[in-house]
Amino acid sequence: CWQIFAIAWRLWPTLAKLVWQDLPQLHRDFCTKVPEGQDCRLYAIEDAEKAHGPLPEKPWLEQAALRS
Repeated sequence: CWQIFAIAWRLWPTLAKLVWQDLPQLHRDFCTKVPEGQDCRLYAIEDAEKAHGPLPEKPWLEQAALRS
């Protein structure tokens, strides 16, 4: 899923950035297991990498860093 999102980020960056911002609201169950204070999107990516290995690219990290 995150690899597909990375491709979408490259092809449609404006749309992908809007999805990134709205992701916690789009899927409320997405953030249920996240320790308090953590960004549930980044937590989900870390969880996926633990299960399936590192992602080759993560273009959304720059956006996450800008919001911090």
